Amino acid sequence: MTDSKPADTHGEGRPARRSEHRQRLLVSIPIVSTTDTNGSEERIVEALVRREHAVSRLYRLYAERFGGYRAFWLELAGEGVSHAKWLLRLYERTRDGSGCIDRGRLAAEPIERSAVHVEGLCEQAAAGAVPLPDALAVAVRLERETLECGYAEVFNSRVPEILQVQYCLTYSARKHLERAEALVAEVG
Repeated sequence: MTDSKPADTHGEGRPARRSEHRQRLLVSIPIVSTTDTNGSEERIVEALVRREHAVSRLYRLYAERFGGYRAFWLELAGEGVSHAKWLLRLYERTRDGSGCIDRGRLAAEPIERSAVHVEGLCEQAAAGAVPLPDALAVAVRLERETLECGYAEVFNSRVPEILQVQYCLTYSARKHLERAEALVAEVG
């Protein structure tokens, strides 16, 4: 959640252009730094799972708000829950010696900040304060962040099961991004 809310007008009572509002919304999503090395393995995984659950909740709220795109949002939300389960499974496998978590790859604190920010977006969505183009722009940004930060790559292993789940997590985020970008182009 940001400290300042976007202005609704341009000072003279004129409504702000939708693209300006969308740009302010995009700027407010924090970028996750991958250079910090703070956080235990458990804290990193908990942050990743918390973020997945928050994103899933956000998408369910968007499904309620945008009935014409309900199937799209619910599919993404359901996959987010699956992603959280997969992350926990990967963590279990590292604890049984099948791999490890590269704490130098991702830090817990920025992921936690991202989760808190998504939870703030959930509050905005629950209040009905987000138009469809902005919701789609948020989805694009969140999925892009997942890919660019390499959340699944925090698990280091050569075990086929772990490699397969990492691949599936990355593939799923890429597909979410492509679908969201296609809807952005469709909606305008």
